[in-house]
Amino acid sequence: MPTTHNEPTPVVLLIPAKPLHQAKTRLRTSLHLPVEVESLVAAMFNDTLTAALQCPTVENVVVLTTDPRLHENARDSGAQVWGKENPQAGLNATLRRASSELHRRGSRIAVIPADLPALRSNDLEAALVAAGSHRSFCADRRQEGTTLLVTGGRQLHPEFGRGSALAHALSGARGLAVAGESLRTDVDTAEDLLAAGVLGLGEHTAALLRSRLALASFDPSAAPWLAP
Repeated sequence: MPTTHNEPTPVVLLIPAKPLHQAKTRLRTSLHLPVEVESLVAAMFNDTLTAALQCPTVENVVVLTTDPRLHENARDSGAQVWGKENPQAGLNATLRRASSELHRRGSRIAVIPADLPALRSNDLEAALVAAGSHRSFCADRRQEGTTLLVTGGRQLHPEFGRGSALAHALSGARGLAVAGESLRTDVDTAEDLLAAGVLGLGEHTAALLRSRLALASFDPSAAPWLAP
């Protein structure tokens, strides 16, 4: 269905996700909770995916992963799953390949990471609308990384990695100042998880943490942000 001048152009949203056993090395060393990191990463992925699928402007979600557990979760949620032609390819190479294919189909493309457990669909929607026809990005809460990259009808040109916010700005992408905090709060460390918890975790991440901490007789007063 064609859009009117008052409606944002629909977006195909890419969510790249590492195999669980390779993900979140910094979180593994900083998380002092009785929680298996792989299960936590999967829960954060599920919450990110849930919010993405609820975003009105997102017409399709494509998960880029070779992990069988994440593949099944994504498929069961209604997302498409694309594996890697080259499992050794880095994130930017994988995104360039996927975005080139979608660009040939005429799709507007966006990318978010798989570790946004507090993501609200309205925050994502507001950022996609604000991006309009411009190639745009959202910096993380530390103003260092990137939690959203949107094409402006051209190629994606991803610059993910250390200092990606600056790299995307230098490449000509426009920074989005209106992005909500839930879109800016990705989780790489235990401190990040606390920040996401203060905003309000999605149901998968919150339920996992509550159940694991209860089994370990963890004092719930030490994590009031996990209260149901």
